[in-house]
Order: sequence, then C-alpha cells, then structure tokens
Amino acid sequence: DAERCLWLAPAYAKGYLRMGGAEWRLGRRADARASYEAGLAVEPENERLKEELARLRTRPDTAPRVAAQQAMYRTMVVSPSLDVEGLFELLQEPDRLTNAAVAARAPQLDSLLEYLCATLECDLVVLKTCAPLREAYDRA
Repeated sequence: DAERCLWLAPAYAKGYLRMGGAEWRLGRRADARASYEAGLAVEPENERLKEELARLRTRPDTAPRVAAQQAMYRTMVVSPSLDVEGLFELLQEPDRLTNAAVAARAPQLDSLLEYLCATLECDLVVLKTCAPLREAYDRA
C-alpha cells in the first residue's frame, strides 16, 4: 500500500511514514530510516517523521554500514552451505520431487527456509550500495 501511495503521490509525507513503518516491521531497519529521511525531505516540519527518525537513529542496526555487515554475513557465509542450486534443480523436475526426496533433504530444506526468511530482512538501501552483496544475491 505504501509503495502504491508513493507512486501515486510522491510528495505525500504520510506515504513515507507508512513505508518506513512497514519496512521496520519487516526488519529492514536501514530502509525504514531512508524512508523517514525521504519523507522529511518532502515535508521537513512533519513531527511524526522526525520522531520516528529520532527513534531509529538511537539504534545502531539502522545504519546502512551495520546492516550491510549483517546481510553480508548471512549471504556470504550461510548461503553457500545450503546448496540453493541443488534445490532449484530438484524443483524444476517435478517427477523427482517425491515425499522421499523431501524427507531425505528435510534438514537442508529447513535451513534453507530459515535463510530465505532472513533475506526478507535485507535492506534495499544496502543492496544498492554494496557491490559484493548485490553480486551474491544475483547469483542466488
């Protein structure tokens, strides 16, 4: 909803407030911070945006550098051990996707699901500015 709102009315400060709130709930702290900053660029006197940005600035995990370090760890260290390519190969051949095949790979599938859920917390601000991380995501 927030994305659509900002697409329709990029000068509507409340859209940035909603976008930042949604990003915060997704664990994308640096993106939330960037949304609040963008909203203040549109409406510098918006008290609610100022409050939310002040709250975020007290947390070290909202800084793009810290978020990049956390995302780099998840992507560079964890993902290679999960055999993402092998999973995609299995999914592309439905005849091989049997209960036995799933049971045999259960621990790996559980780990992969946990990893993929964590990637939802990756900040877009970080992906745009961190070349090694962007390349790793493109490979995955």
